[in-house]
This record gives sequence, C-alpha cells and structure tokens, in this order.
Amino acid sequence: MLSESQCMVLEKALTEDIEPRKLAAYLCLHMGLSVAEASAVKIKDIDFKAKTLTIRNALARTLGTNGQAGRQYKIISSDAARTIPIPPHVYRLLQKNTHLYPNKHCYIISGEQDAPKAH
Repeated sequence: MLSESQCMVLEKALTEDIEPRKLAAYLCLHMGLSVAEASAVKIKDIDFKAKTLTIRNALARTLGTNGQAGRQYKIISSDAARTIPIPPHVYRLLQKNTHLYPNKHCYIISGEQDAPKAH
C-alpha cells in the first residue's frame, strides 16, 4: 500500500505535463481499470454528457511462434460491456485534455487511431 506522500507524488506525476499514457494510468488509478482495459479505451467510449465510461474491450498480447509473449497486441471484445461513472476529478482531467485526441476513434493510451503497439 502506498503512503499518503507517495500517493501525492504519483498524483502530481500523472497530472503534470499530461500526455496520453499518463491519462490512461490515471484512469487505472482512479477508476479501477486494468491496464488491458485502459489500453483498449477510445474517446468514443466516454459519454461526456452522462459522465460515464463504457468498457467494451481489452488489449491482449499475442503469443509468438515459440509460445512466448509476442510483440503484437490484439483487441479482445467483451460479451459483457460495462458502463461506469466517471468521478468528478477524473471527468475534469479528461475534459481538460481532449485536445490530445484528434478524433473520437483515438485510443486513450496513445492518442492514435491504430491499436497500441508493443515496445
């Protein structure tokens, strides 16, 4: 468990010089998303009027030819999409940083329309 001062350091790091990966990490931290879920969220999954986020997919690493984790990812569709409320402080941060995303088809984690790639 993180101490209060560690939480403050993390919060500051994620909200200063904001960029897509930090915003995705913020969603994980404050909304309980897994990294796989946050990696598959697109701007179109956010309902800014209702202040909700719909989780439809997750991003999974494909297996390489040797059975090890590969360098490619694929989107795994969920049969059980869920819609969750966006906390006010998260909503404000999302709304303030929509300029990072050229259109509603961009992934939150990358700011691009193409699925995130392995590094």
